[in-house]
Amino acid sequence: DIQKQQQMIANQSWVDELTGLPNRRHFNNEFVRAYNLARRGIPMAVVLMDLDNFKTLNLSAGNAAGDQALKLLSNTLQQYCRKTDFAARLGGDEFALLLLDMQHDKKRPCLEKLSETYLEQQARHPAVPDELRCTISVGFTFINVHRDYNAAAVLTRADKTLELAKSRGKNCIVEA
Repeated sequence: DIQKQQQMIANQSWVDELTGLPNRRHFNNEFVRAYNLARRGIPMAVVLMDLDNFKTLNLSAGNAAGDQALKLLSNTLQQYCRKTDFAARLGGDEFALLLLDMQHDKKRPCLEKLSETYLEQQARHPAVPDELRCTISVGFTFINVHRDYNAAAVLTRADKTLELAKSRGKNCIVEA
């Protein structure tokens, strides 16, 4: 019984309660591992995503609709990610992906398809009204061992890229 409780507490410290995805703490640990793999020559993409219209959805349709939009994105990510990928909810309406061994030319089409699939998921769910559907702003970058002397530089660049995507409008994908 104590062992089960310890396992439950450990799980809670690594998993987002609402979506079931790994949380920011878990992402940070996996990111260090991904950075080290990239330093060994394995291509690694870091993707940050933010839901467009999320605040409007929450205010207009209620928190239950907002929660449903978050869960639908979580389901889409789990459905779409390969076993080698890592998806996490960082908090609020921000999500992240670590894509192992993803080639540059395949990244954008993969993210575009992910965005389309997420819109389709919302269209099939009555809790998210048509006029309040969320789209995804995406910023992504590849870890480059020649310019990224530390892991923090990669996350800063990915975050700036996400901010640029959001400033360009909704449903936008930007690479740095």
